[in-house]
Amino acid sequence: MPCRAIRRRASASASRCSSWAAAAAPSNFLALNPAAQKALIESKGESLRQGMLNLLNDMQRGKISQSDESRFFVDKNIASTEGSVVYENELVQLI
Repeated sequence: MPCRAIRRRASASASRCSSWAAAAAPSNFLALNPAAQKALIESKGESLRQGMLNLLNDMQRGKISQSDESRFFVDKNIASTEGSVVYENELVQLI
């Protein structure tokens, strides 16, 4: 396996671990987040219900999402181009 492919796989694995670690932040726990507690009371539980639905959807997909991925379409609101990677680092790929 070429080095670039190994680096890409390692980066993807690190990204997944980082996402799960971020999800475990104290601010993501109802008992430790006063803003979430206030929203829970004001919404009469709807914010908690929606949050649980989001969690279940993320678990089914096996990844945490921070946006509605169904709203993105190649060539409509995501650009695409043919070509090959001529430069790559941890932040960008130059095509």
